[in-house]
Amino acid sequence: MKKFKKLLVCMLAVMMLISSAIPVSAAARPAIPTIKNAEMTSTGRMYLSWKTVSNADGYKLRIYNCNTKKSASKFFGKYNVNYSTKKNANTAYLVSVWSYRWVNGQRIYSTDSDAFVCTPRDLKTVKSTASALTVKWSRLYGISGYYVYKSTSPNSGYRRTATLAANRTSVTIHRSSSSGSTYFYIVPYRTYNGKRYLLPHKIYRMYTVYY
Repeated sequence: MKKFKKLLVCMLAVMMLISSAIPVSAAARPAIPTIKNAEMTSTGRMYLSWKTVSNADGYKLRIYNCNTKKSASKFFGKYNVNYSTKKNANTAYLVSVWSYRWVNGQRIYSTDSDAFVCTPRDLKTVKSTASALTVKWSRLYGISGYYVYKSTSPNSGYRRTATLAANRTSVTIHRSSSSGSTYFYIVPYRTYNGKRYLLPHKIYRMYTVYY
């Protein structure tokens, strides 16, 4: 009788081990939550929101500091899809959101939805001539570099004219033509998983003032 009890216990243990190793089917995973909004104000206040996933029981949010390489995670209920927090206005962050379902007592996650967020740089004029403008900005930490784009139209026709190192905080922009306005923006970018992502930025206008 004792031998039978030992054999039974061993068999149950093996069965439990096998069942825990069975992969979760794709149908059991919830849909990917789409990030609707990810922005930061000039004071570093971060506002996040994502779309509700109908077959999810909740969400996981991770905010990764691209400078310190540290992250913090937070869980939300199925109807809680908004979050606000205070961060460093001169640092770039990677925001990741997962939806999850409870299956056999475990959280089963979707693929993550990602977005890079930062406070857009405010440009200040350092030097101005009839043909060029030198601007500066506060350094943004945790990025890979900057791209400079120019156009003669505010809404289209932008082309990249320069690539700047991550530690640059100034650049000289030359007018695109002798007449009319030149529009430009300096956009931070971050390389992630082999791809380059553009971060939030502002568009500026360069024009001639007669006095």
